[in-house]
Amino acid sequence: MRPSMPEVIDGISRALIQELAPELRSEWAKKQGLFIILSALEHLKLRLVYELDMLAEENADLAELLQQVRDLAVKRGLAQLAKTASGHGLIDGMSWADPLPSKAVAKLEGQNSVLRASLDEVLTQIDDMGPETQGLGAEVRELVYDYFRRQAQRYERILPPIDFGQVLGFAEE
Repeated sequence: MRPSMPEVIDGISRALIQELAPELRSEWAKKQGLFIILSALEHLKLRLVYELDMLAEENADLAELLQQVRDLAVKRGLAQLAKTASGHGLIDGMSWADPLPSKAVAKLEGQNSVLRASLDEVLTQIDDMGPETQGLGAEVRELVYDYFRRQAQRYERILPPIDFGQVLGFAEE
């Protein structure tokens, strides 16, 4: 389909630079304001390219994290925690090997919502438990930290590098 979404975004960026920028009165609007808008458009363009893959990767990652927590809970005989860590049954019935392009955004977002809610419930249950966790909280915390690191790596693909000198008006033109 033409123009593609990235082409539309590039067109908006060109219009901002060629048509709007010369009409702006203040230096701030010309530099920082335009920079912020162009950065947001670039971010949007990158999200269009990577969103499905990132969402599918995150869902697989969350499901693996919840599976690890469930395994730890089962070993310790914590049936309610193991049940919560099942992602409301979602992680048992999902095939994470499906080709990513066949995934629909709405389906991925729905799965993501359930998985994130399950993780929140797991963490709340662990916080509410007493000595019966037998160190489970520390183990789960490390698993969650590993997940956060992988999440940050996923987002590096879509966050354009920021030149803070330019944002603050110190960059040379």
